Amino acid sequence: MIRQILQLGNEILRLKSSPVEDLRSIELDSLIEDLSDTLEEAKRRFAYGRGIAAPQIGKLMRVGFIDMPRLRARNCTASNGSHSLLSSSAKTRSQYRDFVDGGLD
Repeated sequence: MIRQILQLGNEILRLKSSPVEDLRSIELDSLIEDLSDTLEEAKRRFAYGRGIAAPQIGKLMRVGFIDMPRLRARNCTASNGSHSLLSSSAKTRSQYRDFVDGGLD
């Protein structure tokens, strides 16, 4: 879903964001999809944009989304050129490794 991008001066952008608690939550999947949709719409409207963070759409979570067209242009098999960046509260390397190996699918 395309969300409104908050502008400089909005007080929400000054608040502290929370780390991601559940790396496999439906809420996180939905947020990443919203970030992707919102970035694509911004690129259509303004002809630029490389990334977006959750606070920019009013969600105080440490999540970002970046679009890397060079990776997409190279037909990289490991990536479609888009990446999500997360700050997690995962306590162990194995919890993080499980997430990385499993991805967001």
